[in-house]
Amino acid sequence: MTELEQAVLACCLRKKHLFILATSKINSSFFKNEAHGEIFEAIAEYANKNANTCWDSTLLVIHVSKLSGVGSKNITQIISAHYSESALDEYLDMMVVENNLDSTRNFIFEASAMLEDESLSAKDINTFIADGLYNIISGAASRADDPPTESEMLATLFSNIEMAQENPGYGRIPTGFDRLDKLILGYRKGTMNIIAAPSGQGKTAFALNVAANMIFKARKKVLFFSLEMSRDDLVLRIASSLSKVPSTRLELGELTDKDWEKLTSCVTPMMSGITECLRIYDSGTVTVQSIRMNIMKEMAKKEVDAVFIDYVGLIEPSDRRESRVSQVSQITREIKIMSEDFKIPIILLCQTNRNIDSDVNRKSPILSDLRESSSIGNDADTVLFIMPRSGDDWVKDFHLVKNRRGVVGDFALQFDGKTTTFINEPVY
Repeated sequence: MTELEQAVLACCLRKKHLFILATSKINSSFFKNEAHGEIFEAIAEYANKNANTCWDSTLLVIHVSKLSGVGSKNITQIISAHYSESALDEYLDMMVVENNLDSTRNFIFEASAMLEDESLSAKDINTFIADGLYNIISGAASRADDPPTESEMLATLFSNIEMAQENPGYGRIPTGFDRLDKLILGYRKGTMNIIAAPSGQGKTAFALNVAANMIFKARKKVLFFSLEMSRDDLVLRIASSLSKVPSTRLELGELTDKDWEKLTSCVTPMMSGITECLRIYDSGTVTVQSIRMNIMKEMAKKEVDAVFIDYVGLIEPSDRRESRVSQVSQITREIKIMSEDFKIPIILLCQTNRNIDSDVNRKSPILSDLRESSSIGNDADTVLFIMPRSGDDWVKDFHLVKNRRGVVGDFALQFDGKTTTFINEPVY
């Protein structure tokens, strides 16, 4: 732990924007070594006093040495140690995990004491346990209490730019479809993204294709909440898409020798990807709270990079007395907040209104075509419609009608209905 703390301090002492990045995840209480915590506090004081000036390493060492009581020679040794600045995010995450373990131990101790206290009600104990679990698993305790200053926000901006330069694709996950990635640059952390289509037009198929690209090409960890199809059905679709063997033949077991060759050739990578990177929840009754708890549970075991929910219309509301519009508004707002809390992209599937094709003069869908509530589009960072092309079942037209961080646009993809696969080649 001491070496890990020194690695974090080395990065913080070298560059101002790295220190700002560190403050977004940890504070001095995260350091088990008291002297290290004092050094971190001294850096913070120097940063506050010199918010609008350049970072002077010599003056910083003198300042930190004076405030922390740690000799300047020792501080210089920390700075010059061979720790990778590009790995700071990883160092910080390790410190957060260690801090959460300490919080867990304290939580268990306090919860045990509460259970022995007969004066406390079951409601009080349940509330304490629920709040404690959320804080531990989500890492909420590591968030900064105060909003960032203007200088801190600028430092974070420059830190993100440098991270993107050093690590192409930093903070976003490619969909695997070139035309879409050109528009949205991949699904970004902390965003809610809508995939909408009329019933039977391929929204689940496309979502599965994107999830498979994340898993098998980018090796990202994906959670897929399926409220309509079973786990077995989804895995069969993935197998069909990867092997290019029609799903009906897989389901009926009517495979030719060539089909068997195709299937066996992709079994090993498919099983490896599904086992390591995919978790499917196919419960028919799901609430936003249960989705949140399952994400927290998975994050406690391993990292989660993206979440898919199929689809919003089947999520149970928390209050059945409200109108359906109010219920869906509350659901999508909570999902948006959840994406920001967990710093992951959430891809939410949605149906369109039944009369979406009634206006023959309209070339593309609009946000009001989303079924049940306009708040779906308001809360979303991106909204992508999949529409049938008249007279051609093998082509689907895509309309990106909202992109909070960039341009919108249209494109088309060929769709192989036999293997439920969208082909990553331009169609005009």
